[in-house]
Amino acid sequence: MVAVKQFKNQQGQALASIYRESNQGMIMNVWSGDYVAPKYIESVMDYSFDEIRRKKLRCWICDISLIEGALEKASKTALRNFDKKLSNRFLQKFAFISRRSNSEGRVMLEQVISNHGVQVKTFTTFNKAIQWLLVPDIDEDIWDQAPVLTF
Repeated sequence: MVAVKQFKNQQGQALASIYRESNQGMIMNVWSGDYVAPKYIESVMDYSFDEIRRKKLRCWICDISLIEGALEKASKTALRNFDKKLSNRFLQKFAFISRRSNSEGRVMLEQVISNHGVQVKTFTTFNKAIQWLLVPDIDEDIWDQAPVLTF
């Protein structure tokens, strides 16, 4: 993954870093900081949606493990904006990374995402999220019926 942008608050503290892996069709947001103001969340989302559109990215990882509280206060306006921006995008899968149980804000956001036909799941680690996003799910019957090659 290549770091493409970092968002900082007025005090110069990093709030979010954006990474992209174009060959895999993936973007990742890693959030940090004690409090993330709604205007910064909007800026990161706008940038991410623009990257998805321009690069035709299909997978999105959002590591929120350090800012869980910000999602608790997700406004209905922010959810509507996210809903509008998600329309007509290439996105197929969305993975949250979080070590906490589902919050009301995250549940609402997951519903908005899934309403657009995007698969969405939450994982506790990056490795689990990346595996779900990139490794194809192959039915066991396909393996059982596959011919065996002998050399």
